[in-house]
Amino acid sequence: MHSRKDMVATDEASMVEATGGTVLVTEGFVGNFKITNSEDWRLAENIIND
Repeated sequence: MHSRKDMVATDEASMVEATGGTVLVTEGFVGNFKITNSEDWRLAENIIND
């Protein structure tokens, strides 16, 4: 987490917006996912083992 007196940012998008930038959202590929919990890890293992 990045912080300064007048801002708290928990991710890159909030930092971009706080500095006047524009964040764009685009459609992605469902197979390109982030591992954030044990269920995601199991999914990744299944993909590798198939």
